[in-house]
Amino acid sequence: MHDASEPRYRAIVTVSSAPQTLEAATRLAELSEAPDDTDNPIPACVAVLLASALAQGIHTRLRTEAHQQAFQTSTAIEDTDPWRLSLQNVAFRKKLLELPRVCSLGRFALRPDSLHVQALENLVTLRNRLVHIEEEPSELAGVEVQVDASGARSLEIQVPVPKNPWLAVRLPEAHKFRTAVTTYFDQVLDVSAENYVEGELLRRSP
Repeated sequence: MHDASEPRYRAIVTVSSAPQTLEAATRLAELSEAPDDTDNPIPACVAVLLASALAQGIHTRLRTEAHQQAFQTSTAIEDTDPWRLSLQNVAFRKKLLELPRVCSLGRFALRPDSLHVQALENLVTLRNRLVHIEEEPSELAGVEVQVDASGARSLEIQVPVPKNPWLAVRLPEAHKFRTAVTTYFDQVLDVSAENYVEGELLRRSP
């Protein structure tokens, strides 16, 4: 039988490839030499890679935090807030915004007025738009029947060309996303909750 007076030890090891994904986004951005006003898909690819790195880092941190809280409170891991937030059916945006509060037990939260936080939210929106492109059929108006000199008839229609979101992202925007993601890693994901401080991203909860 375990002696309750004896200290309990538990080792939790976290190994994540999220930094490598982040580095891949940087290397891909360096390959883009096209002018900003051209249709260039590389910045959009960079954005998706950045969002993937962010998702990896968030999931790893939440699962690590869940193990720690479960051990410290003798709670089933499935009943911890970090575990519940990490589940697949929870929206990516909610995980991003709620992680600091959950990891710090309500002591810290993201600054809603932070330009980096706004960039991260824009990145999530862009990522969703890029991977879930929905192009609906449209009923055309103004169909004209043309009759030539021989009496032959033809239809003339104007077909709208959809804008491809993969060609709409510019490299400066991708660089802004990378700065925001890197800052989130440096100030939130790679820092223990005990060492959170107010700064560009975090503020103390009222």
